[in-house]
Amino acid sequence: MGWEETRWREGFYEISWWTFLLVVFIIPLPLPSWVNSLLLVWLSLYLLVRMAFKEFKLDRGIIALLAFLAIVLVSCLFSINLNKSMTYFRKDMVLVAILYLSASQMVTTRKRLIQLSLVLLLSFMVAVVLSFGHYGKRHALYGIFGHHTRYGKFLDLVIPLSISLVVGGVTMIRILALVLLFLAGYSLILTLSRGAWVGSFTGVLGVIVRLRKVLMTVTILAAVFLTAIIILPRKGEIYRRFMSLVHLEESAKKERSLTHRRDFYKTAMVLIKERPFVGWGYGRKTPRVILKRMGEEWFASRGLRPFKSHAHNTYLEVTLETGLLGLLTFLTLLGVCLLNYLKVKPGDGEVFFTKTGAFFSILALMVHGLVTNFFQQPFIFLLFLYIALVNAEVKPGAEP
Repeated sequence: MGWEETRWREGFYEISWWTFLLVVFIIPLPLPSWVNSLLLVWLSLYLLVRMAFKEFKLDRGIIALLAFLAIVLVSCLFSINLNKSMTYFRKDMVLVAILYLSASQMVTTRKRLIQLSLVLLLSFMVAVVLSFGHYGKRHALYGIFGHHTRYGKFLDLVIPLSISLVVGGVTMIRILALVLLFLAGYSLILTLSRGAWVGSFTGVLGVIVRLRKVLMTVTILAAVFLTAIIILPRKGEIYRRFMSLVHLEESAKKERSLTHRRDFYKTAMVLIKERPFVGWGYGRKTPRVILKRMGEEWFASRGLRPFKSHAHNTYLEVTLETGLLGLLTFLTLLGVCLLNYLKVKPGDGEVFFTKTGAFFSILALMVHGLVTNFFQQPFIFLLFLYIALVNAEVKPGAEP
């Protein structure tokens, strides 16, 4: 009976692994939400089975994640709109928890890490290919994400990982990563998203420094981006956007997108002071609810410009919604991620290259988060998946 039970459990775990890979594959794709929900129910059962058989492994990353989720839940309970906050907690944070915890228990061997890398690259390739031809204002490439900034946030998570895997992945992954790197680099330029340009550049620079293969990495990047620039349309608009970064101080006085950000940051700081510890409640509709409840007169009397979507700064937005405690626990989780990454050595092979790409993709999104909010789907799922990947204890030479 014990042998049959063990065999059944191992089979269930193997099916759960492939279910997890399917969930990862569909994260950036515009599929019906019920598909994702159905697969996540299976992963929830997987986690419960591991707990029931006392096989669930707890580590510092999981403890930091649970602390962050607890603070977010508290912010929901004290929210200005309890129903909306709890809805977004269910849509975002419950899924984040299942995805992170599943990855932490499953990605434990070199073989599985390679499989996960392959699935991520294939998923990104599909998303990038589907995004061609979807243009919006100023002929910026919006892709399947509905806005050029949103597409830029996605590419922040694609490009550093791709360049790292081009340099040090297994042969099939290196080829796929190189093709993806060209398509993603081409798309990044066409998004006209300056925040994404800076974020991705920061992530790629980190990869170059960490891998210590400067000549090889720079040669690949130069070939990719020079080819992309040669064949790119709308070179004039791209040049103007790039030059606005060079002359940022002058641009900040003229462009509405930059002047409004300054006003939004000021407003966010005032709102944070009103509820400093647990915030106004988690959720993408929170700023709109605040405006409706407080009224425009409240903002006008304080010389503030209200915003309806977000503060255009992830760290201000997290603090606004979940308070200083929410920001502190989120940064603690990132700190644990940093400490775990520093333990990875170049001699670890594919584990080193995959974790390096994931870590600097996180850094790219963090930098972009200074001028936008990335606590949105699907970026939040990929972000926490990357954090789980970096935190996972992978045995470099072992097979599952």
